[in-house]
Amino acid sequence: MPEQADAVDIDDIYVGDTEYGTDWRLRLRSHLFIAGATGAGKNSIVLSELRGLAPLIRDGLVRLWICDPKQLEFRKFGDAHAAYRYADNEETCAELVDEYIADLRAVQQSFAATGRRKIEVSHETPLNLLIIDEIGALLAYGDGTIARTLRKQLAIVGSQGRATGHFMTALVQEPTKDTVPVRELFPTRVCLRVTAQSHVDMVLGDGARLRGALADEIPNVPDTAGIGYVIRQRTRVPQRVRAAYVDDREIDELIAFIRSGRPMPGLSVVA
Repeated sequence: MPEQADAVDIDDIYVGDTEYGTDWRLRLRSHLFIAGATGAGKNSIVLSELRGLAPLIRDGLVRLWICDPKQLEFRKFGDAHAAYRYADNEETCAELVDEYIADLRAVQQSFAATGRRKIEVSHETPLNLLIIDEIGALLAYGDGTIARTLRKQLAIVGSQGRATGHFMTALVQEPTKDTVPVRELFPTRVCLRVTAQSHVDMVLGDGARLRGALADEIPNVPDTAGIGYVIRQRTRVPQRVRAAYVDDREIDELIAFIRSGRPMPGLSVVA
C-alpha cells in the first residue's frame, strides 16, 4: 500500500500480473465488471485495488459504498466502519443506492450552478466507489420491486456517474443478461473462471473466446484463483491476467490503515 495520497495514480492501480510478467493495472475512473464462479478469486481484484487506494480512502478523497449481500470479505469494512456506507441485505442496499444517486444528483446540480465540467478530487468533491458483491442477488434473485428500481438506478450510475466521480464495481457468478441487465454499461470487464463457454463472450464481448479467452477451461482448483482474462483495448486481443491474492491479515491491515492512518505493526508501506 502507498503511504501518502500523492503517491497514488487513480488511473494506474496495480492489482496483479499479466501472462507476460508485466503489471496488471486498473483505472478507478471506470465502471468495473468482474465475473467468475465461486472460488474464482473475484474479491482479490477489488481488495487489491482498495489497497492501492488506501491513503485516498483514509484521507476521505475516495469514499466506499459497499453493498454486501454475501457478507463475507467485505463484512469487515462494515463492522469496522471503514466504508463510508455499508449495507448487507436487499432493503438496506436499496437505501444505500438511493443515497448514492442523491449524492450523484447533488454533484450534478453543483456543476450546473457553477459551470464546472470536470471534477477535481478533493475533500469537498471526493470520488465515490460503489462496490456490489454479487450483483445478481440484488437484480435477479431477490424481491422483484427492489430489483426493478435498482436496475434503473444502476443504469443512471453507469451512464452518468463518470462525470460526477461516481463509479461502480460489480461482481457476479452468472453474467447473463437476465441476471445483469446493466452489463453493457461497464467499460472495464474481467472474466475469471466461469462454468460455461457462452459466459466468456457475455463478459468480454463477441468472439473473445474464439480469440483465446478460454476462461471456461481454467481448472476448478484453489491454485487457479485470481486467473482470468481481460481485453487489451488497443488491439482487442484477450490477455491472461492474475490478481494478487489478498489474505485476511492484509484485509485487516488495510482496514486498520484506513481507520487510524497508521500502519499496523509489521505492515510494509511503500512510498
